[in-house]
Amino acid sequence: MTEEIRTIHVGAATVTIINVGDVQENLLLWFDLSDAERAQHAALFAKPARLPIQCIHIALPGASILVDAGLYEYPPDAPQLIPGYQPPPGLLPALAASQINPAQIDHVIITHAHGDHFNALTEMHNGQATPAFPNARHYLGRADWDAAQKALQEPNSLESSTF
Repeated sequence: MTEEIRTIHVGAATVTIINVGDVQENLLLWFDLSDAERAQHAALFAKPARLPIQCIHIALPGASILVDAGLYEYPPDAPQLIPGYQPPPGLLPALAASQINPAQIDHVIITHAHGDHFNALTEMHNGQATPAFPNARHYLGRADWDAAQKALQEPNSLESSTF
């Protein structure tokens, strides 16, 4: 296994943590801080924070669960891209390296509807988006599902090719 894949055992569970890529984020955009708080924590916000995009597989007796299904997929001018960074091969190759068969995953839980948490739900075959986890029941919170309804009407949206 590579350094992008970590496996831990917790009782009867095998937890496989897969990093599908790192991004950089300006944390000042994430927090509503007062000027005093910004000054107090200036060192934390001086440069972009490096954050991993992770998917987690949990193998239990009788259940195979994937939490988030993301790809490292950004336009070349995206501010999240780390200069010179080469991402790992991706979720499906990492599952294969971990001997996890996507067809045997029972449940896929999407924690929230940011594209990097669900953009690996499908893969392209002959120009057609097909389910990457064809036998899994997929879960997404109601608020995220409701918020995605407009995007689902757009034939070229990420949501319409994955949900």
